[in-house]
Formats: sequence, structure tokens, C-alpha cells
Amino acid sequence: MQNQRSPDAALLNFIERLPTTIRDVILARCCKAFGRLQLTQYQDLFATFRAIVTPNNPEARAYACAMMTAVLELALHDELAVTHTALAAELETAPGRQPGSYDLQTPIAQKHWRAAREEFFALRKEMLDAASLHLMLAQPPEGLRPAGLER
Repeated sequence: MQNQRSPDAALLNFIERLPTTIRDVILARCCKAFGRLQLTQYQDLFATFRAIVTPNNPEARAYACAMMTAVLELALHDELAVTHTALAAELETAPGRQPGSYDLQTPIAQKHWRAAREEFFALRKEMLDAASLHLMLAQPPEGLRPAGLER
């Protein structure tokens, strides 16, 4: 289990708390970036996101977290969500999705997008900075540290 103060936990917490107006589009963008988006069938986008960010291998987990951080940075960059319009339209027709729930041009969706971007960039300066991501590589996971090396 990851530490609540770890970058991967910060990413998961950030995504879990996104408003529904923008959450699935952001998750779909992240899944698509890793080649894991499946619009032809129902997909639990958060479960896929979690699987990408939390592989079992500690080194792979650090790199996956760093890559996902970069993907989120790119995804959240466009506050008008113009780059996500086609993806939102694809989500509209995907099995198991609510039609009419992915209009990113509404004022509330744009407001949520800006707030998410601000929160993400605050995390980027702390929990998701290069030093925190590097620490994931440098420190073995809990339970795998030799005795006497506890924090």
C-alpha cells in the first residue's frame, strides 16, 4: 500500500476529487496517453488510471507516476478544453456512459477545469515535483527497508 504522502497517492487523491463535469474526460485523456482507452466497451476509467499509476514494481511505479504527472500537466493546460472536444464526443457514444454529460464548453465545466488546473499545479510544486518523484526511486517501499533505516 502506498504512503498517503507519496506522489502516486497524491495523483489518485487528486483524480478522485475531480468534479464529474470534467473527471471522465481527464481520465480518458490519461488512459489514451498510455494506450489503455477502450471506447468500444464499458471501461472503469478510474480503475484503469489506478492500474497505470500503481504497478507492483517500485521502479516502474515511480516512472509511471512521473509520466502520468506529465500527461496530466498537458491535459489540464487547455482551460477551454478545445483539445478534448473530440474525446468528449467519443465518450458520449461509448457504452455505459451518460449522453449529454461531457460538454466542456459550459461555464461550470470551464470553472472546474481552471480550479483543477490550479490545484494540480500547486501539487506539482510539492507532492509531484521532481524531488518527490525521485524519492520514490531512491527509497524502497514500506516493508522492504533494511532494519534501522526507517524514516
